Order: sequence, then structure tokens, then C-alpha cells
Amino acid sequence: MRSSTILTAACLILASCQPGEGCTDPTANNYDSNAVEDDGSCDNRPEFDGYTYDVVTIGEQVWFAENLQTTVYANGSGIPEVTDNIFWGNASNGARCVYENEESNLAIYGRLYNGHAVTDARKLCPNGWHVPTDEDWEELRDYITSQGLETATALKSTYGWIDDGNGTDDFGFSGVPGGSRGLNFYYAGVAGLWYSYEGRSWELWPNYTYISTSLETGSQGGISVRCLKDTE
Repeated sequence: MRSSTILTAACLILASCQPGEGCTDPTANNYDSNAVEDDGSCDNRPEFDGYTYDVVTIGEQVWFAENLQTTVYANGSGIPEVTDNIFWGNASNGARCVYENEESNLAIYGRLYNGHAVTDARKLCPNGWHVPTDEDWEELRDYITSQGLETATALKSTYGWIDDGNGTDDFGFSGVPGGSRGLNFYYAGVAGLWYSYEGRSWELWPNYTYISTSLETGSQGGISVRCLKDTE
């Protein structure tokens, strides 16, 4: 009788004596090893450097729905923070910063990275994800136009853009105007710029209806990064 009472109490505390519903995906953040039936609660958002990222599916692609803000590469090696403008311009390795070196901008815009960080073999995005190539960005652009939408308007966030430049954010990409860095900081609130692996920047501007691209940003340019899920 006593052992039965103890077992009943343990079951109430652990809620695990009778297998039931829960997350059955072992790759999910909230995997329940006791669950035998999936209840649709699995959280498959990627966790990286202590932060969980929202994601969005657009066509056949799965993107981060916010800018990267990691302080480490995928193997755990640190990415140096560079606050001095001259040191930033002379950096020969990967570097990161927050716009205007103001931590309050981190939650709004994520971090800016230079081109050395983008192409570092230790990988800037978490395992299973990558910095999108020009071809990846072109696929995103082409999918949006195939839906009869303007790429810039559809990708831009519904807030934060100057001169009534807010978008409609039709797919949840939430493109924010995070600006850039060279020998100084520029364009926060005005432009959103994101690296391709080849070193170009893919850009959203207030008065553009389409996403544009530069010929090359260069390794010293500091702009935002979005990660794209690897295909199977």
C-alpha cells in the first residue's frame, strides 16, 4: 500500500508514468522522450549562441525571420568585436559590431559583420544553415515576383523605415533597416543590407519597389546577415 502511494505521488509529480502526447521530434528544442503521439507542439526554431531565432518559409526556402546576432562561429570560436572605426577598416579577419556600438540597437537590428566573417571556414551561421548565395537571393526575389508582389515592399518590415518607407511584410521576413558600417556607421532607418556568400549586398531602400544588389561590398563592409536553411 505504501509503495503504491509513493508511485502514485511520483507519477503526479513527473507526469510520465503513462506515455501520452508531446513533441516526438528528437531535433526539437522541447523534445519529450516520454511522448508516443506528437501533439504539434514541437519547437524547431534554431538555437545559436544562447539565442532562439524565429524562422519563416518562403516558397521552398526557410529563412531566419530576424538578423543574425551571434558572437561566435558555428564551432564555438569567438568573433572579435571591433568598436573602433579605424581598426574596423583595417581588419583582416572576421569582425562584428552593433550599430553605433549601442547595445540598445542589438534587439532591433541584430549585429553587423564584415566580409571576412561571412566567408570564414568556421561558418557564421549555425550547423544546418548557411549564409545565402546570390543564387539563393535570386530564388527569393523570383518567388516573390511570381506571386505578383513587389519584392522590396513584401520583404520590408511594417515599421522603422523613414519617409513612409515601411513595407507590408507579406511573408514574415521582417526586413529591418539595419544600416551598414565602413569607416563610420550609415543608413540605420534608411536601408537594410544583407550579405551574400559571394560578398555582394542585397539591399532594401525606402523608395525602391524591388530588392537591389551591389556589385561587391568588400571584406571591410559591415552589414547584416540572414541565415538560410540547408536543403536536404
